[in-house]
Amino acid sequence: MNVVLDERPAGWTYGLTVLTPEGEYCDVTVDAKRVKLMQMTWR
Repeated sequence: MNVVLDERPAGWTYGLTVLTPEGEYCDVTVDAKRVKLMQMTWR
């Protein structure tokens, strides 16, 4: 639903907000250089 590219001291990250098929929101942070999942937070 939403994607943001942020610069942090450790490097660039993508912040995504995802809507699941069940109607739940999940905030996801991904390391942009390594393309690795850093954090997932359910709301």
